[in-house]
Amino acid sequence: MTKQNKKFEDFKKKLSQIVDEQFIESWLQKPNAAFNNRKPIDLINEDNYQPLYAMIYRLGSGEPSS
Repeated sequence: MTKQNKKFEDFKKKLSQIVDEQFIESWLQKPNAAFNNRKPIDLINEDNYQPLYAMIYRLGSGEPSS
């Protein structure tokens, strides 16, 4: 497994703690206002996981989004 694949699998594992696994693939492909209407998969392809992990943190902690 490449480093990039491992990062993606680790991310999906973390995301699955707050999002039902059956919805992850569609979530990755859908533009999201939290990312300036960009698709999460586009951020992943750019190796830009920070905003994604920040969202996971906020959702998991119950912290309201800005």
